[in-house]
Amino acid sequence: MLNSILSKKYTSQYAIVNFFGNILKVSLAAQIGVWPLSLYYFHQFSGLFWVSNLLLLPLLGVILSVGIVVVVLAGLQWLPMWLVSAYDGVLSLMNKAIGTIASVDTMVISGAYFDAISLILCYLAIVLAVIYLKVRYISLICCSLLIILGVEGYFFYQKYIHAKQEQLLVFQQYKKTVIGVQEGEEATFYLSDTTAIPHSLVRNFRIQHQIKHIHYKPLGNFIPFKGQYLTILDGPYYLDHSYPTDYLLLRNNPKIHLEKLLKQIRPKVIIADGSNWPFLVAKWQKTCQQLNVSIWQLDHLSISKFNSLTN
Repeated sequence: MLNSILSKKYTSQYAIVNFFGNILKVSLAAQIGVWPLSLYYFHQFSGLFWVSNLLLLPLLGVILSVGIVVVVLAGLQWLPMWLVSAYDGVLSLMNKAIGTIASVDTMVISGAYFDAISLILCYLAIVLAVIYLKVRYISLICCSLLIILGVEGYFFYQKYIHAKQEQLLVFQQYKKTVIGVQEGEEATFYLSDTTAIPHSLVRNFRIQHQIKHIHYKPLGNFIPFKGQYLTILDGPYYLDHSYPTDYLLLRNNPKIHLEKLLKQIRPKVIIADGSNWPFLVAKWQKTCQQLNVSIWQLDHLSISKFNSLTN
C-alpha cells in the first residue's frame, strides 16, 4: 500500500529518473516495513540500504536469469567453463560490493534496545500513518504521533527500570561457568575461563538490560550479592566456611558426597550448571529430592538462557 501511494505522488517525465525513483520507492516502503523487525531480532539497522538497492536491483533480474541458465546447462552437461568463470566473477563482485557497503559502521544503528511491546507499537503507528496517507483523516495521524510519543515514553521507562535493577544470574554454558552480577547500568561477569569471553552472550545481555559498563573477573569460591553469598564448589573441592552459603553452585563435577555436605550447610537453592556430567546432576537431584532441598539444573539451551537467583 505504501509503495502504491509513493508511486502515484512522486513521478517524473524522464524514464531514467522514474526507473531509479521506483527502486528507491520500493526500497523505502520495504525498509519501513522491515526496520522494526530488524531492530527486534538483530538490534541493528543499516542506513545505506538504498545504496545497495540502487546498485544491485537493476542487475538482479539478469543475474537470476543467467543463474537459471547455468543450472540447466550444468544438468545437461553443456556448461562452458567461461560462463562459469564469468558468473562466479559477477557474484564475487556483488558480494564484495555488499560487504563494502555493510562495513560502513558509521551508517549502521547497532545495539538498539527493542522489545515485543516496542515492535507492536511501532507497527501500529506505521499502519495508521499509511492509512492516513490513503484516506487523509487527521485523527489517524494524530493517533500515530501519539503512539510514537508512547514508544518514546516506554523507552524512558525501561531505561529507568534497568538503571534500578540488581540481579545475579547464572548462565548456561557447555563445560564452562559464567555468572553475571548486574547493579544498575554496570555488570560484572565472573568467568571460569577468562581467555574465552562469550561475546555473543555479553552483547545480548548488554542490549537487553541496557548496560553501559562491563567488567570481567575470574571465578572464585564465592560471590557476594546484596548481603548474601553464592558459594561455588568445583572439581578441586574446597568449601570456605568463613562466609555463609545462601546459594550453592556445583560446577566442574566436584567430588562430593552431597548428602553429607548438606548436613554441614543448608543453602536455599543448589544450582548445577552445564559444566557437570549429566549422570552426576541426576544423582544430585535424587539426593535433593530426598532431603527436600531445591536444586536447579541449567538445561542445554541457548547461551542467552539464564536463571535468576534473586531479584
